Amino acid sequence: STIFTPKNCGPWFVGGVSDPSKVYSFPSASQYGWTDNGTNFQMMTQFKLPADGPQLKRMSYPGVVGDTYSAAGSNLLSIEISDNDYQTFTTLGTIDMNDKQKTLVRGGAYRERVMRLVSNNDLEVRLSAFIANIR
Repeated sequence: STIFTPKNCGPWFVGGVSDPSKVYSFPSASQYGWTDNGTNFQMMTQFKLPADGPQLKRMSYPGVVGDTYSAAGSNLLSIEISDNDYQTFTTLGTIDMNDKQKTLVRGGAYRERVMRLVSNNDLEVRLSAFIANIR
């Protein structure tokens, strides 16, 4: 993917370091295609869950609150976990953002946990909250 320069006019951007001769466009809200030369942009956010001591915690129904898309095709959001402080991540499951209920059933047991949300779709991702039942 290229790095964009701040030279723009509306949704159009001049290519950056890798190829300054290209002109890229970000689609309007009514169009789909968050891609760079045919490659989807990756959305990723990660955060550490609050810890309240060394006792074992159990997570059920991890999920997100976010936009429900009506676009055809897959619009998947992966939930990944790391129980070793950002060293390695394992995919806990995948949520279909076209569904009304955006949760998984099981989240497993942990003492300290980092969550990562990843989308490799060509649609924008708007999330307002991460949700889970933790005991």
